[in-house]
Amino acid sequence: AEVEDVAQDAFIKAYRALPQFRGESV
Repeated sequence: AEVEDVAQDAFIKAYRALPQFRGESV
């Protein structure tokens, strides 16, 4: 379960960081 949790956490962080990479154009 730890592997899935870490992978999901990393995915969520990356997904939330996408707008910043695009220039914060939300």
